[in-house]
Amino acid sequence: MVLVNAPQKRVLTPDVVRDIDNAIDPVSDQLQDDQGINAKTVYNVDELLDSAQTAEREQQAILEVSSVEQSYQEALLDYVEAKQEQVDRVEDKLETLIEKQQSRIQQIQSAKPGVLVLPGTRRAWQDQLAQQHSRLQVMQARLEAVREIRDGMGLHSPKIEELAERKLRRNEQELTSDFDSVLEAQRRHNIVTRKSFKQSDSLGVAPKLTLNISHGSK
Repeated sequence: MVLVNAPQKRVLTPDVVRDIDNAIDPVSDQLQDDQGINAKTVYNVDELLDSAQTAEREQQAILEVSSVEQSYQEALLDYVEAKQEQVDRVEDKLETLIEKQQSRIQQIQSAKPGVLVLPGTRRAWQDQLAQQHSRLQVMQARLEAVREIRDGMGLHSPKIEELAERKLRRNEQELTSDFDSVLEAQRRHNIVTRKSFKQSDSLGVAPKLTLNISHGSK
C-alpha cells in the first residue's frame, strides 16, 4: 500500500496576504487603466462626432440664411432701382410742366388789359393770372417733394430705399416672411449668446463658442 502525502494547507500569514495583494494589484490596476482609456477614447470620439454634427448643422443654417439674405437684398436692389427711375421720370415731367406753366403765365401777363378796359375784363384777367400762379405753386411743391424723396434720409435709410422696401414687402410677402424669420432667429441667437457669456463670466468658465449666423438689418 502506497501512502500519498496530502498537500499541506498554506497558512495565510500577513506576509502571504501581502504577497498575494502585490501580485493582484498590478493586474487590477492595468484592467482599470485599460477601461479608463477605452472610456475616455469613446467619450472623445463621441464629443468629436457631436462637434462635427453641430458644425455641419450650423454651416447648413448659414448657407440657408445667406441664400435668404441674398435673395432679399437682390430683390430690394431691383425695387430701389425701379423706384429711382420712377422718381427721375416724375421729376423730369414736373420740370417740363413747370416750364410750360411759367411760359403760360408770361403770356397772360403780356396780355394785361389796358387802362380803358371794362372793370369786369380786368377782374377776369386777374383771376386767370392768380389761378395759373396757384397751379405753378402746386407743381413746384410736388417737385420739391419728389426731390426730397430722391435725396432725403428716413429714420434708418434713404427715403427712396424705404419706399422701395415698403413696396417689396407688399409684393413679395413670402420672401419677406422668410427674411423676417431669419432676423428673428438671429435676434434670439444673439440673446442666448450674450446670456451664455454672462453666465460663463460669473462662473469663471470659458463659454462654448459656436458658429455665428450673420444678417442684414431690416
